[in-house]
Amino acid sequence: MADFTLKDERRPPPPAAPGLRQTPLGQMPLPPGTVLMESEKRELREFGWKEGDPVPPGFAQALAREKQAALDDAHSGTFRGPQPPPLKMPQEVPIDKLPAEHRASLEKMIADYRNVAPQIAEIAKDRERLAAMDPSIQEAIRVAQGQRVEVTGLSGAPTAAAPPPAADKPAERPDPDSPRPPTRCPHCQWELSQPDPTKPTKEDEAGFVVAVLGGQRFVKEYAFMGGRVRAAFRSLTSPQEGMVAAQLSRDQRDGRVNNIDDLFRLTLSYRLALSLDVLVFGGQELAIGKAVDDFLVGQPMGAMEEYDDRLLELVKKLQSRVPLSSAPVWNMLADACRQFMTLERSLQDGAYRPDFSSATEG
Repeated sequence: MADFTLKDERRPPPPAAPGLRQTPLGQMPLPPGTVLMESEKRELREFGWKEGDPVPPGFAQALAREKQAALDDAHSGTFRGPQPPPLKMPQEVPIDKLPAEHRASLEKMIADYRNVAPQIAEIAKDRERLAAMDPSIQEAIRVAQGQRVEVTGLSGAPTAAAPPPAADKPAERPDPDSPRPPTRCPHCQWELSQPDPTKPTKEDEAGFVVAVLGGQRFVKEYAFMGGRVRAAFRSLTSPQEGMVAAQLSRDQRDGRVNNIDDLFRLTLSYRLALSLDVLVFGGQELAIGKAVDDFLVGQPMGAMEEYDDRLLELVKKLQSRVPLSSAPVWNMLADACRQFMTLERSLQDGAYRPDFSSATEG
């Protein structure tokens, strides 16, 4: 097996940016039920915000930038506030002393976001529904596109397929202006008309039962380019699931997650880094999983606040190594990882079936 290591170039995580306030105002969007501190409400009211209004994403950072710009103006002699500052400048310009040109952009930010917040919330809900699509919803979309689909129920017996349109009734032409159902997943671009690759087979169920009852990780192999490239994925451990959740929380705190697409992309990257076990590429078998485990040696598994940004660093390391530095290779593996995640979830959801373990009985 070819040597593949990540430990030789490991660097300590970068320090947090000085002076960055990690308050609810710095998050985007504000989680439901977040309670603003009174001091934060006072700052928002200075720029036209009212109780119950939505808070623009990144407002805390914008406020900090405008304060710094006003301070820079003061040092350069162009300060135009209501009162001239003293000769010995303070470290921070008070909100009520911000010049008009710096206040205007923040007031506009509050007013503009108040108008578009409902539309943004609806778009976010639509994207969440699309991201959570399961195979049955995909089948429903294919039926809406006019394709006949055989749906298998829990009992294993196929249900009735959609009847074809009457022969004597001409098919209606679709309205070119009417919205059409999506043909591809908006995140991974999977063609929804193709057969679902994440439906468990009896072999998958047997391997899952053996792995779980034996205290091992569930492993499945995927092939690309006619078998010239192969990749084996392994299920995550419970501590690794916690690492992903903690890293995503820090990503949102530090501004790396600004929408549902950022969240989907980072989640998939972290899970790919932790689940990729073996990669056969160019005639070499690369032990990616062992290199990842060695990279994370010594990482505390009991306190999520101590994980730092190790997963973010791990993804960067993997993407700097051949062949993972190739965008087509990384994207192929990411799509296979997504299929593996969905397959594993389907196996977990179906484990309650009485006949689930029958595949292992000889």
